[in-house]
Amino acid sequence: MDRTNLGGPDGSAVWATPAVTGSRRPNLFAQTTRHEIAVSAASTRYLAAGYSWARDERPPRVRSHVADGVAIKGDQLTLIEVELTPKRADRYAMILARFRLRIEAGAADRVVFLCNPDSAYTVRAALRQPSAKRVADLVDVREVFDPRTAHWGDDVLPAWLSSTGAST
Repeated sequence: MDRTNLGGPDGSAVWATPAVTGSRRPNLFAQTTRHEIAVSAASTRYLAAGYSWARDERPPRVRSHVADGVAIKGDQLTLIEVELTPKRADRYAMILARFRLRIEAGAADRVVFLCNPDSAYTVRAALRQPSAKRVADLVDVREVFDPRTAHWGDDVLPAWLSSTGAST
């Protein structure tokens, strides 16, 4: 095993060494690694707020969208999407359409996008499009990640995380 201190509130990253896995040491500054650490920070806070956390279901087809996690509290199932990099409008239209279908089928109750400021701006713009009208009221957009480091702002649980009602 190897590890490094990431600095900030998210502590250390630990991984199996190349001698064990045959793989290279992870690039801790790569977008994928930053995203995985951000998803881990989100799941930790949801767990601390009394939710259970699960991986999302497999997509029905290749290139379909899978949420970054599922937060469950009581009978409420919330799809969690971590956004550190804004996407194109057509990609958000596809993601929101998939979430709408899942909510309408009873496979989810809400969606929460956990973002940095740039991503939050882009997600909110996508939610204003006519194609998102049927799902927009069931999507919360939260700015929790620092735009430069991708760290969750602090270790205090925000009030919205422990409440059932939410707003963008």
